[in-house]
Amino acid sequence: MIEERETPMTHSVVLTPMGVAVPKPHSDTVCLHCSSVKGGSVYEVSGNEVCLSTGDLVKIISAEIIKASCEDVNTNDTFELPLDFKGSFKLIPNLYPYSTVEEMVSMIGELEMPFYFTSKVDIHFQGLVIRSGEVMELLSAQMDEGKKCAHCILRDEQGEVPLYIPFSCHGEFYQVVSTEAYTLQEILKSPRLCSCRMNMVTGEKGICSSQASLLISPVYEIHAIMQSVRKNSVKIPSNLEVDLIDVTEQCQDVTFITPLNLKEVFSQPDDSFPAVCEILETSEHQNYFKSAWLPKLKKGHSFIIHEKLHCQMILTTTVSGKKPKRYFLIWDSYGGCFRMRPREFTTVHDLSVAASRSQKLQVNVSKYCESIEEDLPSLSIGDQLEVLYQTEMQLNYDGALQLVDVLVCNRITDVVDDDDDELPEQISLPMYLEGGFVEKLSNNKKYTILDISKKVILPVDVKVAVRDPSVEDDILGNFLTLRLEEIATEPVLIASLMEMPDYCFKIPINWIDMSVFFSKEPLPQQAQELPLRHESVSEVMDNFYFDFRKITISDLPPPPRPPKRQKSSKKNSSPPALSCPPMDDIPPRVCRLSISEEKPMQRCTSPLGRSPLESPPEILPRKSLAQPDKSKLNEYVKSPKKTKNNRQGNSDDDDHDYESIDDTIRSMQESVSFY
Repeated sequence: MIEERETPMTHSVVLTPMGVAVPKPHSDTVCLHCSSVKGGSVYEVSGNEVCLSTGDLVKIISAEIIKASCEDVNTNDTFELPLDFKGSFKLIPNLYPYSTVEEMVSMIGELEMPFYFTSKVDIHFQGLVIRSGEVMELLSAQMDEGKKCAHCILRDEQGEVPLYIPFSCHGEFYQVVSTEAYTLQEILKSPRLCSCRMNMVTGEKGICSSQASLLISPVYEIHAIMQSVRKNSVKIPSNLEVDLIDVTEQCQDVTFITPLNLKEVFSQPDDSFPAVCEILETSEHQNYFKSAWLPKLKKGHSFIIHEKLHCQMILTTTVSGKKPKRYFLIWDSYGGCFRMRPREFTTVHDLSVAASRSQKLQVNVSKYCESIEEDLPSLSIGDQLEVLYQTEMQLNYDGALQLVDVLVCNRITDVVDDDDDELPEQISLPMYLEGGFVEKLSNNKKYTILDISKKVILPVDVKVAVRDPSVEDDILGNFLTLRLEEIATEPVLIASLMEMPDYCFKIPINWIDMSVFFSKEPLPQQAQELPLRHESVSEVMDNFYFDFRKITISDLPPPPRPPKRQKSSKKNSSPPALSCPPMDDIPPRVCRLSISEEKPMQRCTSPLGRSPLESPPEILPRKSLAQPDKSKLNEYVKSPKKTKNNRQGNSDDDDHDYESIDDTIRSMQESVSFY
């Protein structure tokens, strides 16, 4: 509650928990913090800790109603209502009778005027008689012929009759109330209705009883700035228990800082610039720009704001292969010229997106593209394509027809026959087809930034043909290819540093968070005499690029995927699994190989054009050896060699112990059969 009380020296404004503001604090009121109900002087205001010490000066800028406080005078219960409350209220008449006009005027006060009343007895004054039951409207208390009187109006059939009833006039006066219903907004805006008791006639059930006698008052949020600390304006709720004394008259020469963010600075009138501003606060995570001037904009430093403008800028990236990308903002003040560079596309989908933004797009195929569908053509290196339109067509995938997005193009041939009147070959390329396409340019014209913004549809690839003559080292000229991606108009502040007042840079107010105030420091003389130079290119970080693209990029659909094939057809086309011989039939040395039903052996291509498993070669007879009978060997695998002991047993016949040529051929055939 903001109450007023007269003191011998000052006018005091007290904030109490009730939240009622009578009267509302005026703008530009300077108050002195004199005491605090709490033990400490640190308060939680607007989510931040604010220190209010005794003797601090606070300048009230404005006050805003944030809710309504309701008190039941019968039970002293209080509750709050939001500003959008849809219920209605009616006045409760005051049944207390007044015996004199002076008593009635002093009891209701000026806030409740106009006040309607009647008398149960006739009123006699100055030779006039007011009959009982007549309803009169009390407007104000005035002086008439040196006597205090009540200025009233009596309404009858003849119209309105002004009356001046002396304060000393006696009668039995009662308040008369209308049956009109009031909304919460109407009550909060009227000091007279806020001082009257109300009944809630409509509204949500359970809030209060319909018989409750309510006093409704607004709860304010006070916007103020503090002299002791340089922070943003604080919002003090009216239920904060703080004693403030109005010292506006004594503090005419005291200067208060009005903190402004960059958007508020931009909203200032044009005649406010040029001006010197001092920085109060900057964002610790301000890492959008790579400019040399940004680190110098620190807390406590001053800089010059020359003017405010809406400038066009083009978001630009470098196309440098393996090198990391760099990002720039090219402003409309750039004085260089560009030439178009051919763009490269890796998919037909990218080609379709580019064709939708340009006219008569022609490309050269730089990579061989083979389509896996029989109905679609393949592309060879050197083919020239002219993009026509996008459509849909049905393709056969494993026996099922599927609808696929395709790009229709004309395949252009270099050989032109005058006698040949045939139309160019029209082909359809699926959107998911990957390849290599290089744009075919038809002119070598130079473009300025103004030409690009008016005539060219972005994105395009360019290179610097003429560097900006106003810049000592045009950084854009160091790159072979630049991609101009997006053009936008941004509100900016044209500013310069105090040590270099003639070199201006642009501060985009939507991308830099900073709190400043207008300083009374005079402008440097150089800023008024020397011609201003403007920064035409600003380098930005990658996070600026991605955040900017989130805002400006259109909602494009993702690239299409190839149609799914039926799994059943794949299973039918796979070769049948090979059966393996029993493990008991495998020789000892071969059983260590990985032969199982889970991993079937793969067939080898025979040089004769037929599978060795289907018709194995004829096995030549072996040498007769005196050995016991063994199980039949697998004729598709290599037979084990003779052991060392067997050769030692026939050492007497060493001169004839050698293999014939037939044995060698047989061994080779067995090896081929095995592998």
